[in-house]
Amino acid sequence: MSLTTGTAQGTFGNSTITITTEFTPTDAVTCPVGFPLKYALVYSAAVLTFPDQSQLFGISQTGWICATEGGQYYGEVSGAYVGGTGRFQTATGDFVSKFDGQYLEPNLDFRTIRGTVEGTVGRK
Repeated sequence: MSLTTGTAQGTFGNSTITITTEFTPTDAVTCPVGFPLKYALVYSAAVLTFPDQSQLFGISQTGWICATEGGQYYGEVSGAYVGGTGRFQTATGDFVSKFDGQYLEPNLDFRTIRGTVEGTVGRK
């Protein structure tokens, strides 16, 4: 299990983001030559917190990562928005996030990450 924190910019304004993820090695992912390490997503949960303290919650159970022995990686996860607090209390919707980065200290799970999220947010 790993924990990622960062900042985000988007349609709803700037936010901080906190993501937990768990990936497992697999042969079921197809990666290009040069990316021999393959991982499938077990589960991920994300919280975006906005300046007004509203929060948007997302969960994912579908995704993958392709990585090199040197620590370069890229991947994709898809999931659903499952509520939140404040203006996102009744949020619903789906999203796809594509990301990439570099592991700087694999034993500590310390890495860079950047990515995009595309999807829709509705209300129940």
